[in-house]
Amino acid sequence: MKLRRSIYPSIAWLLLIWILSSIPSKNLPGIQVLGIDKLAHVCVYFILGLLCNLWLKSLHCKTYQVVFFYSLLLLTATADEFHQYYIPGRSVVVYDLMANGLGLVLAMGLYLKKHD
Repeated sequence: MKLRRSIYPSIAWLLLIWILSSIPSKNLPGIQVLGIDKLAHVCVYFILGLLCNLWLKSLHCKTYQVVFFYSLLLLTATADEFHQYYIPGRSVVVYDLMANGLGLVLAMGLYLKKHD
């Protein structure tokens, strides 16, 4: 199995997401453009979904398995958002979670469109 079709790139990307979301807000650069933050959330989780799609393709998953897997990814995104409650200067923002979910839904839709 090639590395890019394994689960490892997905895990590495997910770890990067968690590391970045664990940085206190005073250490983050300020973004003054309205909406760019939500776009970043969509893109980051869309990339996670695309990496997972490579792995799922190699497993030849059925639709219900893909939906279940993406449900687990959404739970992970929810846990990531809620863990920010404990990070100084960070907060739980439901719109960030919605943007994360949108990125995952777009990636899942792309997978299902190509493989069903």
